[in-house]
Amino acid sequence: MRFRASTFCVAALVAPVLAATEAHADEQGDVEKAKASYVVKKYDEAIARLRTLLDPTTKHPLKSPSHIADARMLLAAAHFGKGERDEAAKVIERLLVEKPEVEADPLLYPSPMIHFFIDQRSALRDRLLAVKAKHVQEEHDKLRRAEEVKRKERERITRLEFLATQERIVKRSSRWIAAVPFGVGQFQNGKTSLGWGFLATESALVIGTAVMVPLYLWQLSERSAEYAIAGPDRDFRAQQWSDRAAATRIVNLSLAGAFAVTAAVGAIEAQINYVPERLEVRKRQPTVGQWYVLPTGAGAAVGGTF
Repeated sequence: MRFRASTFCVAALVAPVLAATEAHADEQGDVEKAKASYVVKKYDEAIARLRTLLDPTTKHPLKSPSHIADARMLLAAAHFGKGERDEAAKVIERLLVEKPEVEADPLLYPSPMIHFFIDQRSALRDRLLAVKAKHVQEEHDKLRRAEEVKRKERERITRLEFLATQERIVKRSSRWIAAVPFGVGQFQNGKTSLGWGFLATESALVIGTAVMVPLYLWQLSERSAEYAIAGPDRDFRAQQWSDRAAATRIVNLSLAGAFAVTAAVGAIEAQINYVPERLEVRKRQPTVGQWYVLPTGAGAAVGGTF
């Protein structure tokens, strides 16, 4: 049973090859018959055979490019042998357009036919070059389009893979948080640079105000100490410390006022430019056993992390 199955498989593989070889042999035989008619100068018979073989609407037309080229060359030679140079020129023109590199066999065709073929090829040289250039350009364009399609597909897949690894989060804002000083409202609205500006300015003002308080108290204590020391200039020295304490108090109040104004401006700005919600994109954390599907041009691709 196993032997029969193997024999059947071999037969199935060999059958198409044998069929193609048989078809090739049949085409070659048909061309040889037409060639035999041409050699014995039965030009009408050769022309009839060749036109039947070259007609794609017939039952068994030629399909091999090499056999088609041989048949066209024979057809041109048969018309030339009958003195039908115009018909021969038309056949040669089509032959050279389809296969510019073809050559006439000097052992089969007479010298006048060879010379006629060369003259026709020379006359068609510019057209043949244009046809060849067109074919080259078409191939180049085809390759370029294929590369462009591949490039766009790669970019699309890369984009889809990127999106598959991203997580979109909607962060909702709060009016109360927008009123908080130190740039909190600006950070919430997504204005990072402005937020850092308010944070730095208000922090400096708060630090300055805080530093002035112990300095002010120390100056007051020094004034009291001067009053406790007897001397003719006691009142003068005490007054100097009193003046310094007053100046420090003014600076302290100025810094505190500047902080209040800056904080109010920041809160007003955050309220005017309030953003109810913001979309944030984060990198999705890989999950063991997570699968995802990416659509492609030919279907879908499945990926995952494990």
